[in-house]
Amino acid sequence: MSGRVYACDGSAEILRKIVNKGGHLELASQYANVILFKASALVITRDLAGAIKLYNECIDNLDSLVKKTGSTLIAYCLSKAYIDKSVALASSNDLPGAVELCGKAISILQKQVGREFYPQSANDLALAFMDMAIALYRQDIRVVAADMFDKCIAIRRRLVEQEGRREYAGSLATSLECKATFLSIMGHGNEAICLYDESIALWRHLVFEEGRHQYAAELNTSLMNKASGLGNMGDISGAIRQYECCIATLKTLVEEKGNKEYAKHLEFALANKAKLENIKC
Repeated sequence: MSGRVYACDGSAEILRKIVNKGGHLELASQYANVILFKASALVITRDLAGAIKLYNECIDNLDSLVKKTGSTLIAYCLSKAYIDKSVALASSNDLPGAVELCGKAISILQKQVGREFYPQSANDLALAFMDMAIALYRQDIRVVAADMFDKCIAIRRRLVEQEGRREYAGSLATSLECKATFLSIMGHGNEAICLYDESIALWRHLVFEEGRHQYAAELNTSLMNKASGLGNMGDISGAIRQYECCIATLKTLVEEKGNKEYAKHLEFALANKAKLENIKC
């Protein structure tokens, strides 16, 4: 990773000069992608201050270009920079700042930019709503957070269920699971379980019907979260049954599909099931 990040420095500077001084606006998205890649790498390594500095550089440059040219492509890149920076701010516990940036991204994506770069822009809009929901929830602004979750889910439902865009099925499953976790924490257990079931069904289809085994970890997480939600509701028997489903799924992945990396997950699920069985006894 470090070598690729280092290589970004020279590429970003070259692209910045070509775009700003040479007027090659068609390369603005490449410039943004290089900067955002490096910033994301810094977030992963927990260098949040370094990441935020890069995001600021990218945002200032793109914002200036948008004001000069009115380019919808550059405005779209700017919206993505806002979303990415909001994640870094949330990780730094600057939650009001994260909400503000999500709002700026939403404002851009709801205009002509969103129509021009559809459907990816629609998924980006949903992501901005979800990130805003999480930041609002962490500030205990729960009613507005719930509304943001619903807006996110509605967009992704339309993409997947009405327009048949299966490439966003994983994104829909993620949104449903996030809202389910939110509802579970809020004490709305039954509603949460329904959303977990929807999320699990989507992940199962992706993993076992479409053969996209890279989503097996997400399926496992949804199964575990549902089991935890049932346990929190006092439904120990239901939680045990859910762990049994989780164990069966993991055994299929480990023993039949040869995905040995999920062996530890299997051990964890077996241990959790045993603990609940002891509680029940």
